[in-house]
Amino acid sequence: MRWRRLSEEEIEGCITAPEASEESPSGIVNCWKVIRGQWLRTVYLRGNDTIIVVTVIYPARGPRGEST
Repeated sequence: MRWRRLSEEEIEGCITAPEASEESPSGIVNCWKVIRGQWLRTVYLRGNDTIIVVTVIYPARGPRGEST
């Protein structure tokens, strides 16, 4: 989060109100949200009562190859 200068609230917003998301059969969730004019992709796992954030990145394109 520090490396990408993201706040906890921005990550939570991507997880709770994404503009797009997809879940793999293994339970890994990718979600996307536009933050400060760029797509933010958050990858996380859902546990019983927890969410484990694996990584957050600013990809070149959005969920379906969309640009901002």
